[in-house]
Amino acid sequence: RFAVQLGSFPDDASAKAWTSKLKAAGVPAYIEHRKQADGTTRTLLRAGPFADRTAASAAIAKVREAGLTSGSNNGSAQ
Repeated sequence: RFAVQLGSFPDDASAKAWTSKLKAAGVPAYIEHRKQADGTTRTLLRAGPFADRTAASAAIAKVREAGLTSGSNNGSAQ
């Protein structure tokens, strides 16, 4: 099974907003929390799970076609 990391956020609110946009575009999405070396926690935005790499790649294309990219990975989706 495959998942694609789409972004990393300092808080849940931003990640949840992107999760809603992705789901509305038909892309399965979820968030995970990851503790950093400095003790802070980042909220990771992921798409998936997908059965294989081809399905994951198709989802990435769908995200781009829907215009759900920002070009940054510091507090926003990629």
